[in-house]
Amino acid sequence: MAYLGGNRHDGHQFQLSAGPWTQQDFAPGSTLHVWEFGAGDTCRINTGVSVRRLDRQGEDAVYEVLATTPVTLTVPGKRAMLSRDGTAWLPAKSTPSDGHLRIELGEELIDRGVIFLKW
Repeated sequence: MAYLGGNRHDGHQFQLSAGPWTQQDFAPGSTLHVWEFGAGDTCRINTGVSVRRLDRQGEDAVYEVLATTPVTLTVPGKRAMLSRDGTAWLPAKSTPSDGHLRIELGEELIDRGVIFLKW
């Protein structure tokens, strides 16, 4: 990436070098953040994880997970299922441990938005 100039009032311009970019990487309404920091600088990037139980009458409990960072959830159970749309379910990557499951949600999952889980 090359800095082309600008200021804080009018904005800054950058030119991205060739890379594995696609149209989806720069969808309308999306944001590109550029950080520059070095030795002695402090950088704070807020992260968060939200797990919300959805009310679905007559179904197993379904949880909506939103995360801005990879996360591992430890939940009671023997089997976990994952879905992108809340209807098509696949086994979630999980590890059993003393009657619980450790469910790992890595970058490849959280980068695509909401994740639905049930266990």
